[in-house]
Amino acid sequence: MGSSDVGSTAPDGRLLAIYLNDHIAGATAGASRISQMADAHVGSPLGPRLADLAAEIRTEREWLIETARRLGVRINRAKLAALWAGEHLGRLKPNGRLARRSPLSTLLELDLMQSAVAGKRSLWHALQDWSAPLGLDPVVLEELVLSADRQLDELASLAAVARRAVLRA
Repeated sequence: MGSSDVGSTAPDGRLLAIYLNDHIAGATAGASRISQMADAHVGSPLGPRLADLAAEIRTEREWLIETARRLGVRINRAKLAALWAGEHLGRLKPNGRLARRSPLSTLLELDLMQSAVAGKRSLWHALQDWSAPLGLDPVVLEELVLSADRQLDELASLAAVARRAVLRA
């Protein structure tokens, strides 16, 4: 099936619900992670940039939840809780430091956030493909794609700064 065929019929409602719930769970974990990163970098050059990204990601998460509900999708609270717990448990990994964050934590978290935003960008494209049968505004979805592109650029820039700071000999 070509991409031009995608929007001609409505997606399978059960599969769409699973897909949206998976992305909502990922967005919940991502919003939590980047908010924690912003808090950890208050007072550093990364702090304000991370705080701005965190605010954008939280807003997009809320839009996604509202959109899923408008489409009649029941939010899977168990999946949200499991991914939230997993994200928080991931913070407990050994990092070579007992009482404080390793400098490598920032670099790894920025890498993970880039992957998360790339996944979110893919979601926005999928919803663009289905915008007509789902009754979604393609202009809003294009704005979300462009926002994800900006976020990816910002995260790549922040990761470059972190690499230079962390991996110096």
